[in-house]
Amino acid sequence: MLFEDINTSLKVGIRLFLTIDYTYIIGTFLTPSKIRIAFKYLFYPLKIFKIDNQNLAMIIAISLSFIPLLIDEAKMIKLSLQSKGFNPSLSGFVTKPHIYLITFLNNLFDRLDELEKTLFIKAY
Repeated sequence: MLFEDINTSLKVGIRLFLTIDYTYIIGTFLTPSKIRIAFKYLFYPLKIFKIDNQNLAMIIAISLSFIPLLIDEAKMIKLSLQSKGFNPSLSGFVTKPHIYLITFLNNLFDRLDELEKTLFIKAY
């Protein structure tokens, strides 16, 4: 996006915004089980290639239900950095991205580890 012309950058930005917007709308109105069932039927033609559509649908449903947790985590990190005196402006994140990313990725991997243990206990 940064090294293309302005038209390509705007197209990619609009597509990204619409994708995030549609994901939020779908996640708000549908429960994860309904999303899983919808994706299971959507991926039914993949059985021709011997791909298990139920597992694929479950992976997508889990990842969609994980998005609100990531948003809350990002808000908590932002508030934490504000309390420590870090300026949460765009220029602050561009000039010193490691301050934000290290904390975010560390918390993300901790949550993924907890999710893996939970799914292992439930025998998925």
